[in-house]
Amino acid sequence: MEEGMIQYTIDVKAVDTAVQTRQTVAMLRNSMMKIYFAKDLLRIDYKMGKITDMKMIIDYDRNSSLSLVVNQKGQYAILKKANELEYPEDPSKNSTIELLSDTRKVLGYNCKKAVIKSGGVQTTYWYTKEIDIDFKDQQFYDKKIPGFPMIFSTIQNGMLMSYQVSNIEEYIGDKQTTFSIIPPVGYQVISQ
Repeated sequence: MEEGMIQYTIDVKAVDTAVQTRQTVAMLRNSMMKIYFAKDLLRIDYKMGKITDMKMIIDYDRNSSLSLVVNQKGQYAILKKANELEYPEDPSKNSTIELLSDTRKVLGYNCKKAVIKSGGVQTTYWYTKEIDIDFKDQQFYDKKIPGFPMIFSTIQNGMLMSYQVSNIEEYIGDKQTTFSIIPPVGYQVISQ
């Protein structure tokens, strides 16, 4: 896919009975992630329930990025050069993968199952080879997965977090607005 939008619905459930875990799960209801992409442009919208709302827009051609963060402390716009963005360490360095023969369809795409183990954390993926997207330097998933992840789930901090693709669009109508790196009115601007 050359351009489009992939939306993940994020379901969070408590796997332990600690009061704090259950309270955090309640705050994470209605979480989602959207990834917009086009040639040399990338945008990630990440809403974690009532806790935080983040957007990162990267224009590789102009070497510019804008991160928008809305949380209980306020609204922040962080401007950086795209080539100065820091990325987490590649998760595939210390992981092992098990490719399984299980199959299923997700939104009409044929998927296979894989299990990744890294640092004591196990993540289950359902991936398809029918979608191929270049996300540049972004690490959305372990590179050992031999396809695009349609569903993945992991247990962390006593919570089961499940991501599932709920919408795919192969076109972005208004790229200028979608990928704008101009901070919106009302945000505190931080330049780095």
